[in-house]
Amino acid sequence: MPFYAPDWVPKLPFDIPDSIPINKFILDENYGRHPLGYSRPPFTCGLTGKQYSALEVKERVEFLARGLSQELGFLPNQGSEWDKVIGLFSVNT
Repeated sequence: MPFYAPDWVPKLPFDIPDSIPINKFILDENYGRHPLGYSRPPFTCGLTGKQYSALEVKERVEFLARGLSQELGFLPNQGSEWDKVIGLFSVNT
């Protein structure tokens, strides 16, 4: 289901690409993202203050993807990306 921002939200200075996966759009500097090394931490624990930098998040996403791929037998260059969609449910504690 596509998401459309409300009218009061300013328009972006560029069109959001629809030919790349969301993880590439968010974590890859080649698509207009602010450099990861200069970005503020995107996640902070409200109890402990533990933070993950944008570079750490990118690395952890890659590690999780590799682990799930190995566990589920997904091969990166075989099959359609639509056959390799995973949904995660996690309790926020």
